[in-house]
Amino acid sequence: MQIVNLELDHYNFYSPSTGGVITDGEVLYDDEKSLLGYWLDEFWEEPHINKQYLEEMWQDYMANYSSLSAQETFINEFHSLEDFFTSVKFDNVIVFKITDRHPLTPTAYFVIDMNVY
Repeated sequence: MQIVNLELDHYNFYSPSTGGVITDGEVLYDDEKSLLGYWLDEFWEEPHINKQYLEEMWQDYMANYSSLSAQETFINEFHSLEDFFTSVKFDNVIVFKITDRHPLTPTAYFVIDMNVY
């Protein structure tokens, strides 16, 4: 999947595919039909995933990640999520990585199926 990096002053995000609200900055609307799942960097091991096939891929990835040694886990921790996204091959699916300009706020990753309308 392609990752699009956005650095915004807010967390308002609408699906570029359907126009539906994904987050209004306060609430995450995880039932938006184009949203396959989302990850928050603070809780990257506990994503919200809407599609079974993506959940299965994530579980397989985490099983392999869990088998790493403690040193490898520490080294790879901050790159693992984006490694997962780039390893998954889906047509018409984009990951939107949204960071806030404030250094203490989390990064959010929204996986959007651009073929849903």
